[in-house]
Amino acid sequence: MAYLRLLSLLVVANVIGALALAMPVAADTDLPIGGQAQVYYTDGEGVRIRERASVHSDTLKVLEEGWRVTVLQGPVTGEDGAAWFNVSHVGTTGYIKADYLTTATGETGGLMPGEPAKIWTDDGTTLRLRERVEGEVLLTMPHGGTAMVLDGPALDSQNRRWYNITYEGTAGWALGAYLRPTEYVVAQRDATSRAGNRPAPAPTPAPAPPAEPKRTAGGGAALAALAREYLGYPYVFGGSSPAGFDCSGFVKYVAAHALGIQLGRDVFAQINAGVPVAPDDLRPGDLVFQKNTYRWGLSHVGIYIGNGQMISAQSESTGVRIQHIWDGYWGPRFYGARRIA
Repeated sequence: MAYLRLLSLLVVANVIGALALAMPVAADTDLPIGGQAQVYYTDGEGVRIRERASVHSDTLKVLEEGWRVTVLQGPVTGEDGAAWFNVSHVGTTGYIKADYLTTATGETGGLMPGEPAKIWTDDGTTLRLRERVEGEVLLTMPHGGTAMVLDGPALDSQNRRWYNITYEGTAGWALGAYLRPTEYVVAQRDATSRAGNRPAPAPTPAPAPPAEPKRTAGGGAALAALAREYLGYPYVFGGSSPAGFDCSGFVKYVAAHALGIQLGRDVFAQINAGVPVAPDDLRPGDLVFQKNTYRWGLSHVGIYIGNGQMISAQSESTGVRIQHIWDGYWGPRFYGARRIA
């Protein structure tokens, strides 16, 4: 009898499970139809846009953590009983599981796919249109020019917003920091008119490189001091000279010229230089590393300059800048520190 009772309970459980799978499943996230959602909860692995609402369906595209999509409809119940949303990303339309989407928050620039945008560089310089996010330059667009937004935003390695746009028949990607809705531009012009039609400020010239520094054995303080001399210098992905630095290129250059130390070119080589340092024992000149800034794991490096601050090459829009390593963004991303001097 006990065996029959157990068997009957298992049968009932299977029937209930089957009924549950057949029922519509409420979405975990109340995403805005026609609005923006952000890829999330993927542990840095990214998520697939699939042709149908099924894990067995063909993959159309893989999106990285933090990238945004336009929500078309949903939630719908997939073959596995899970909730899915129909989404669009740069011309690709398909389905993503609701478990890996969240409502996009924060500043989006007010730009919407299908609407015009103005190139607005503030200092009157041009804006580069690239073949992909952080990719090769296709052309430059003048301040005040008009582009059409195709999709976006997507986040890059420095968490900057990029939009897929078309300009004079060429499609590509541009930094959202230099794109504005047309109504913003009209408001700016009205304000300028009321203020007496003041002309736009002249472009700010790039700073001249400091004199070639002499190699010294001055230790970490010398490393931090030389790093400060490059404050405001431009960011260039893959760059390792005053013409443009990325984060590891900046550290390599400063270490070579301040200390005569030849570090590896990327963060994975630099994390093995010197000796490890505890977070509560940091000194000026120590290298500080961060994780999960644009990819899962180690991804950024700066030079500690004291008072809880580091200097690093961060992004095209900021160049070499000083930031607090324990603020709301960098603090949770602290990975480790090394002393090379």
